Amino acid sequence: MDEHTPKHRVVAETERKKSPAKWLIPLLLLLLLLGLLGWYALSQRDEQQKDSTATTSEQESTADSQRDSTRSGSEAIASTSALLAVKADSVKDGQEVTLTDGTVVEVLNDRAFTIGDASTSRFALLSPELDEGEAENTVQVQSGQVLQLTGKVVKVPADTMQLQADYELTEAHAQMLADHGFYVRVETIKMQ
Repeated sequence: MDEHTPKHRVVAETERKKSPAKWLIPLLLLLLLLGLLGWYALSQRDEQQKDSTATTSEQESTADSQRDSTRSGSEAIASTSALLAVKADSVKDGQEVTLTDGTVVEVLNDRAFTIGDASTSRFALLSPELDEGEAENTVQVQSGQVLQLTGKVVKVPADTMQLQADYELTEAHAQMLADHGFYVRVETIKMQ
């Protein structure tokens, strides 16, 4: 030790050499904390991606099964939107129809009406059982009415003359029916 060096300076240098730097431990703790926060953030993002992927897969699976059932005609048509989406070439003769939201667009006569919305509609024809005897007076369908109904899909025959006569359809309505390719033969009906 030099005579000119102050005593407190020598002590400070000695302590600095013996103990680790005061800033090193807090720095290591800060780095550890940042690492843990980064790991947590990444794990949360992965979980969200897994949830999102699972939800998307479930939605795609549901949409695929709905498309397949509509194409194959194996399941009941259960809503007006599903009925309006069905094409004549994908529907099966006798396929069940169960609607709780059938909005009447137009009443054609006592036995025939259309169901749908302002832009698209499908024909519904009452089965003879609903148009005979006492039932004839109880079933009074009106435009704008929402119906609960069950029935079956019936493919329109190539010759619509008999259908036109049976259901008292005009030529224009018979042609529209032929263009649609099928109609719903209503077996039960309930006004809401």
